[in-house]
Amino acid sequence: MSYEHKSRVLKSEQLVGDIVIPTKRVDFVSRTALGVEVGTTGLQGSDAGHGCCTYFSIRDIDCHSAIVQCIDGNEYIDSPDSDGAVVIFAGDSELLAFLDALKFAVEVLEMQIRKRKREDA
Repeated sequence: MSYEHKSRVLKSEQLVGDIVIPTKRVDFVSRTALGVEVGTTGLQGSDAGHGCCTYFSIRDIDCHSAIVQCIDGNEYIDSPDSDGAVVIFAGDSELLAFLDALKFAVEVLEMQIRKRKREDA
C-alpha cells in the first residue's frame, strides 16, 4: 500500500431516514489524508423499499487537491467548498452493483499503476 499510516478502524453508524447503518471508518495518511466510511444493513431480499441501505463516504482531510463534483444529467457541477462526498444506495441489487463497481475501479487503477511502472522502468 502507498499510505504511510492508516488510523485505527473505528466502528460508527449513520442514520439515513429512520434506518441505522452500521459503518466502519478509517483515515489514510501519506502526503495527503483521506477518510473513508462505509457500511450496509446487509442484503434484505428486496428492492429499495424493503431492501438494504448502503452508505459510502470519502472526505478530504488534508489533501488540498481534491475536486468534488455533483452530476446533474450529463453535466458536472463543481462543489468547491465541499470536503467530500456521500453516496447512499437503497436496495439489494444496488449494493451488489456498487460492490462490483468498486472492484472494477480498483482493478483499473491498479492495472494503470502497473502499466505506468513498466513504462518508467
